Amino acid sequence: MKIVLVENNKQIQNQVKNVLRKIDISEKEDDLTAFYFSEYNLELKNMINRSSERKIYIISADLANNTGLKLGTMLRDVDWDSDLIFITSNPSMFETIHHKVHNVYDILKKDDNLEANLFKAIKDIYQKKYDHQMFRYKSRDCSIQIYLSAILYIYRDKEERKIIIHTSEQDYMMNLSLAEALKRLDSRFYQVHRGCIANLDHIRLFNWSKGYFTLKDNKHVYMLSKKFKKEVTKIYDEHNNHNN
Repeated sequence: MKIVLVENNKQIQNQVKNVLRKIDISEKEDDLTAFYFSEYNLELKNMINRSSERKIYIISADLANNTGLKLGTMLRDVDWDSDLIFITSNPSMFETIHHKVHNVYDILKKDDNLEANLFKAIKDIYQKKYDHQMFRYKSRDCSIQIYLSAILYIYRDKEERKIIIHTSEQDYMMNLSLAEALKRLDSRFYQVHRGCIANLDHIRLFNWSKGYFTLKDNKHVYMLSKKFKKEVTKIYDEHNNHNN
């Protein structure tokens, strides 16, 4: 997750840094990166133009010469996917922001529980992105995009020597190894058998003695190895505690 703050008030900058430190700890994110700008410059321009990277922008609407609003419109000219949060100490700016800038995620008052409100907004955005992450595969014959949240498990088909991505609606076969597939997944996925990766969000229980895991629809999948028991059990417990 990349977060870009544009704010020239040092006190507000420090408040935002406090929020990001809390999120970094609570989400255990290794790749949370923050960029701080007090004014518009070439580095910020280049970052805005890298629209292929989804980001969260936190922009002050109180910058001189309406710079904050101009940045918002500039951003939306090239990037509709990144989330945009405005912060301001002037409530009268709310209507102006909504009128001038499209697709604003939220507008927060600087003097009204800014840290708590910003923390919630970023957490909500993070969860939204988490739910909409996709597994992408492209070959000469096909192009496949599957929401990670829809994947129940992935296994290796020995006869076809390909992987099968199993969802509740259909199966997808592709010419990848499990190791290559795992690189395209996130922390909800874990290898539970030398030939299987499971989505922890969809597992109700593990039966290590009988070699199967049970999905939340009560289906048994007989691809569970005791070799992975210690690590998977630890990850699964942590995963459930985090989600609860």
